Amino acid sequence: MISKEKYKDKMMKVVAYLRISTTKQTSIREQKSIVKQFIQKNKYELVELITDEGVSGTSADRDGWNRVMDMVTNKKIDAVVGWELSRLGRGLINNLNLLKAAESNGVRLIGVSDGIDSRTQSGRLQLKLMSVVYENEAETIGRRLREIREVKKTEGKVYNGRLAYGMKRVGDKLVKCEDEIKNVRWIKNMKSRGHTLYKIAKRLNEMGVATKEGGKWQQNTIKRVMEYHYN
Repeated sequence: MISKEKYKDKMMKVVAYLRISTTKQTSIREQKSIVKQFIQKNKYELVELITDEGVSGTSADRDGWNRVMDMVTNKKIDAVVGWELSRLGRGLINNLNLLKAAESNGVRLIGVSDGIDSRTQSGRLQLKLMSVVYENEAETIGRRLREIREVKKTEGKVYNGRLAYGMKRVGDKLVKCEDEIKNVRWIKNMKSRGHTLYKIAKRLNEMGVATKEGGKWQQNTIKRVMEYHYN
């Protein structure tokens, strides 16, 4: 359990962590503004503000999340301030791992919008309960979206705002983009020859091949391409 005495006579060093994946949630800009005001009001020292934008909480590859976990496990900060603690991790297991790491290293977890504070027993219980609720909610929504996507994919229709690499939109239909399909086949060939997702992404970046959004390739980007075209 984290002692209250630790925070009495010194300014707490905190990292603020924010993530958002849908337009229905409070925007990153609003979250940043409110969280910064909260930190200033409580006279905390903001070490860093880390964001994972456009990334689902259930995503396994979140650079920001990994950095936060590193700061917690290496005792680089006194507290993690988030917008909604129950939605920080990719489900119940990640939130429990964060809570365990925080307790082991004397790091406090604070939620601004949900008012959760791991310093208290009730706060830790609330975090666990809300994480269970959120995980169930995410699984239900995810299952419904997958069902809708499968139907539209079978019909050859556009089924969300993001086009898969290797495909292009023609009206409301999805058709193959031949220039990108060549790279998709190359990715499959490299994977079948035993190359890791990391090495494939690294090689594509070295060759100057951009992703659908014009960015750099990462392991999860390669994984999505393989899952879309070959699963």
